[in-house]
Amino acid sequence: MVRFNVRPSLVVDESNAVKAACHVSFNHGVNEVDIRLSDSMLKNGGTNMDGLVVTLRNGQGLDLEYDVARKAPTLRMRSSVLLCKRVVDVRYQHALKTNATRVNLSHQVDENNIAKLEFNTKGWDNPSHRNLIARWSYRQGDFTVEPAFDLGLETAALTARYNVDLENQVCFHVDSGTNVGELAWRHRGGWTGDGDVRVVAKTSLDRTSWTRPSLLVEKTWTVDK
Repeated sequence: MVRFNVRPSLVVDESNAVKAACHVSFNHGVNEVDIRLSDSMLKNGGTNMDGLVVTLRNGQGLDLEYDVARKAPTLRMRSSVLLCKRVVDVRYQHALKTNATRVNLSHQVDENNIAKLEFNTKGWDNPSHRNLIARWSYRQGDFTVEPAFDLGLETAALTARYNVDLENQVCFHVDSGTNVGELAWRHRGGWTGDGDVRVVAKTSLDRTSWTRPSLLVEKTWTVDK
């Protein structure tokens, strides 16, 4: 059986400009193909490859993404290692064109706590602790809070999620580095039918240059063939 997921999205930014995009994905066994399309492909009355991104996932922790317009491949790998008798999940990402690398490490301390480290660098020259972002995720019942600190920029961020019920989740995110706040709502199934609905409002927290929030709305439809 092949499962198709179609997720159109619409964004209205702070200047009232409207942008549209669509994700189409389908699986073949454990493998999955994801295609991202953007309305920028239809600019100026013509067609181009701007906004077309294709991702191949093999179901074993290996992803290959290719941005067609930028001719930029990105490799992602997921695995786990045993470190001091503790299981550490590892996620590795490498953008070949820019030589930018990201390594994410996470460890489930107990049923409520997860420790996370993210290492970002362009190439591997002179690695430093200032390339690190430290996170700690704490879950209690339906509530999860995740503070983060960027050692290089010396900025903090906070993400909080609350599962209202089995179908609804709200999420709040604030980042002192980008000075942006975000409020999101996700609805699973229920009155929207099969697939999720997600609504995200994002705004600048800078009082001197405050603008109206941008709004993203997306809906996923799933079809089994």
